Amino acid sequence: MGILSGNLKDEPMHYGEIFSVWQASTVAKGAVSCYQAYLNHAGDKDLKKILDIKQRWRLKNVIHCSLITVLLPYL
Repeated sequence: MGILSGNLKDEPMHYGEIFSVWQASTVAKGAVSCYQAYLNHAGDKDLKKILDIKQRWRLKNVIHCSLITVLLPYL
């Protein structure tokens, strides 16, 4: 299990890959907070449903990014 063994599953993530995952997670967290602010000020029920769907989708992105950075080294 060397760094350059040829099997991508055995190799660690590169600094650039980790930074990209972290950046995507940060953007998704910012979007979640924006959608929450929009939900707090929205009055239309249909708009609230759309914003809720978008917020849940972004929360899934945050969870996926967190799992990649935490669990990937152990797989």
